[in-house]
Amino acid sequence: MGYGMHATVSRLGLTEGIEGVLAGYLKARTTETFNSESPMYRIFGDLRSAFTTAPTIARHEFIRVRASAGQGNWARVPWIAFLDNRETKSMMSGVYCAFLFRQDMTAVYLTLTQGVAEPRRALGRTAALEFLRRRAAEVLSFATSLPARGFSSDNGIDLRVDQGLAAHYKASTITYKRYEKAAVPQQMDLLRDVEAALEGYDRFVTATR
Repeated sequence: MGYGMHATVSRLGLTEGIEGVLAGYLKARTTETFNSESPMYRIFGDLRSAFTTAPTIARHEFIRVRASAGQGNWARVPWIAFLDNRETKSMMSGVYCAFLFRQDMTAVYLTLTQGVAEPRRALGRTAALEFLRRRAAEVLSFATSLPARGFSSDNGIDLRVDQGLAAHYKASTITYKRYEKAAVPQQMDLLRDVEAALEGYDRFVTATR
């Protein structure tokens, strides 16, 4: 999908929408003013709407889909997040599911991940890292089906970002699956992966509430 030829993701499909971000985001970030009229900005809104209405996601009554290409400026790592409102209403804290796009747009990761800002504020850097590690192990005990779907929990996520941010993402990521540019799976398979992540997420949240 040429990102400049904007058509709604609901018409084109989730795979095409994500491939559109991978194909066009760097050009948008380097040549366009950040605003809601940008075709790239609108793709993120379309992806949020399309994921929200997908039946496999809509049946999760507590999930709220959010998407962002940045706030005021283009983000280095844009995202689409699935937040269980029993667990968190912000990406600053708690556990959530998210697509995280590499800064160089060569791939996108589907992750179960955690907010870092609030634990660091409350506990300090060292204690927060230990807290995140303990909680990651706990979440993984409820997401036992994910390795069979190709998810890894080896601290190997590489978003090609600055060193400080890289450490942040490695500390927060619980498990992930990478999709290379031009090889994002078809919509049904993509939704099966999201559903598997949400099922593990739901089991964790339900058990710990």
